[in-house]
Amino acid sequence: MNYQNIIEKGLSLGLTEIEIYESSTISNKISFFQGKVNTYTLNNTKSISMRGKYNGQMGRASTESFDEEGINKCLENLIQNAKYLSTLDVDYMFEGGAEYKEVQNPEADFENVSFEKKVNFLS
Repeated sequence: MNYQNIIEKGLSLGLTEIEIYESSTISNKISFFQGKVNTYTLNNTKSISMRGKYNGQMGRASTESFDEEGINKCLENLIQNAKYLSTLDVDYMFEGGAEYKEVQNPEADFENVSFEKKVNFLS
């Protein structure tokens, strides 16, 4: 994903500032009924959230679609959301820093634990 292209597209649409945040969530749900597995759900979701200033108002939007159409729709929604705001509150965006430290995410081996081990642990 090229964030610079998204920023340039947003600026070309009239945004004066834009911020992009990407998140990833992994969730696992196992439910039991009468001592037996009733449901098992594993989700891996990625999303992008954006906020930006349009005509002095801060709009926000997010998407789980990372293709060009999804990104464009998210930018359009951000602008539409900013247009409908009537608040006089001023939102500020972080100006940026000279350097950013790389964040080390803790590694978890949850995905590598077998279904059977998860069920045995829970039952």
